[in-house]
Amino acid sequence: MTTNSKPSGPVSATPSLFGYALLLTAVATLGAGGLFGFPVALLVLSGCLLLLVISLLWVSLESLELDEPLTLDEALILAQPSREEERKAAVLRALKDLEHERSLGKISEEDYLQLTARHRSEARALISSLDERQGATREQLSMELGGMHHELAEKSPEKGQESSKVSR
Repeated sequence: MTTNSKPSGPVSATPSLFGYALLLTAVATLGAGGLFGFPVALLVLSGCLLLLVISLLWVSLESLELDEPLTLDEALILAQPSREEERKAAVLRALKDLEHERSLGKISEEDYLQLTARHRSEARALISSLDERQGATREQLSMELGGMHHELAEKSPEKGQESSKVSR
């Protein structure tokens, strides 16, 4: 008993669909050219080719999809702000509230200056901490993407051959 090593899903259907799409494009272009002339045939050809390119891009994006979709709980956890982000939002809101209370005359100028100085220093510390963390995350992602790009370049011998032909 032999096993079929062809991948399943949208990627495996691409070659046969591509052939049918090219055949349909040729028939539509020749039909439009015969009925309406060259300018309409050119428009039909360009429209069909545009749809073909879009569909190929769509199939390639589907192949990059994760095997398992995120559950609602996982998505909520990923979207959840960190403690530092929540604290930053609270401090900035407190600064706005202090400004509003001062404009209404509810707090003295001395208290306002003291409280805003404390909240601003805390906000600066939180913002710099968040920026440092984002910088580290960006560096890590950059390194991972660079590694993935390198792996893809090694796995694709066709691209390597094309680039060697161009460099000659």
